[in-house]
Amino acid sequence: MKITRFLKLVLTFIGPIFFGVIGFHYIEGWEILDSVYMTVITLTTIGFGEVHPLSPAGRIFTIILALIGIGNIAYIGTNLVHFLIELKLDEVLGRRKMSREIERLKGHTIICGYGRIGSQVAIDLSLSGESFVIIENNPTVLEKIKSKGYLYIQGSATDEEVLINAGLERARALISAVSSDAENVFITLTAKHLHPQVMVISRVFDHSSRAKLTHAGADKVISPFTHAGAVMARAVMNPNLEDFLEFPFDKNEFFQVAEFNVKKNQACLNKTLGELKLKEKGIIIVNIHKENGEKIFAPHRDTPLSEGDRIVAIGNKKDFGQVLQEMTT
Repeated sequence: MKITRFLKLVLTFIGPIFFGVIGFHYIEGWEILDSVYMTVITLTTIGFGEVHPLSPAGRIFTIILALIGIGNIAYIGTNLVHFLIELKLDEVLGRRKMSREIERLKGHTIICGYGRIGSQVAIDLSLSGESFVIIENNPTVLEKIKSKGYLYIQGSATDEEVLINAGLERARALISAVSSDAENVFITLTAKHLHPQVMVISRVFDHSSRAKLTHAGADKVISPFTHAGAVMARAVMNPNLEDFLEFPFDKNEFFQVAEFNVKKNQACLNKTLGELKLKEKGIIIVNIHKENGEKIFAPHRDTPLSEGDRIVAIGNKKDFGQVLQEMTT
């Protein structure tokens, strides 16, 4: 709609110029350059002298052209102002709509920085149907975020107000993926100060900054370079193991990996893995993360499940949902 109106304004501007040039050329027999010059000074009401003496027909044509020019200036000016006001209004209303959508988010993820890491995080969360909001301050990068249709807030993630506006107090996790370790440390400190329970996952460049991020409260610190190096080395030493670890379980139609928490009054509470008969149902418990920080890998069938345990399981996708529902209801 706005493009059509803009094209109309362009045609309204160009049309009278062609009309004037053709009129002076055929009525007065002038050359094209003289016709263009006379048309422009007439339409713009500049009022310089005539190029050549005008015939009676030429004077009448000039009067008509001058009136068209005055009307055009008023029409184009008015519509241009309306056009710019509407663009600004759409921008303001768009921001308000996005703010309302962000205010409705709960249990979402906040992504700080939309570089190579942040953009990939956004893609994976989007494909998984997870809700998230991006904090970014670079206008050029913001245009890319807008084109993707992601929720975003313009500003610095080191600013408390920006984090609050991103719904930090209702968020499940915050991923700090900006390009500076110092900023990642400050973002982690600020986030943990505002919402101590939020899970903070931070990117790190310099290995010496890992301890600082951990002391700042980061729950997980990831170095893209260290991780990539480990993956490459593992691919050489244990290629089959690496294929398994890189297997896209979330996109596979046969297998599924899931994490769930053991809560009060759930059917699985205080029962052992053997009593739950998970292996018989095609479910393998890979890891149990106890509330006290203890991690049990490949737990024995006699291991009981306690309140607060975080369980990582892998199994047949066909039966997975039903088994998890039986365990957690």
